[in-house]
Amino acid sequence: MRVTVILNEEEGEVFEAYCEANGFKKSTLINRLIREHIENSGFKLQRNLFSSQKKGGDQ
Repeated sequence: MRVTVILNEEEGEVFEAYCEANGFKKSTLINRLIREHIENSGFKLQRNLFSSQKKGGDQ
């Protein structure tokens, strides 16, 4: 999946400088931040709920 992130000029400059200073590729850091945020929120995808809806139709 591809995601487009839009930052204003100042945010972009800070983000780019942070990545350069810490040896991150921008895409790798964004991926890591998203994954950590979701994990820290305790969110779990309920796959079985979605599977039963597909099998059972519109009930």
